[in-house]
Amino acid sequence: MTPIPNDSSPESKLQAGGNPGLPILVAITGASGSIYGLRLVSELLQSGRPVHLVASEWGSKVIAIETGRDLATWMDDWRQQELPGRLENHQADN
Repeated sequence: MTPIPNDSSPESKLQAGGNPGLPILVAITGASGSIYGLRLVSELLQSGRPVHLVASEWGSKVIAIETGRDLATWMDDWRQQELPGRLENHQADN
């Protein structure tokens, strides 16, 4: 049986020069709680993971209502921070 490494977190893999892993898809719909999706994207980008973000029309509206900022502003902020992860935004067909 293969032993489990002590620290297999994305951060440790990146610090060791490893592969950041497969991209993570985050989808935000029109349900309440969009801040959890936004926080997840932020944490994944900070850890170096590539992220594909999809927000429905209502998901984008809920983001603006719940946070006071539209999705484009969130995207701009993440890009300006030059986080180690790569972010791609995809439009959902509604």
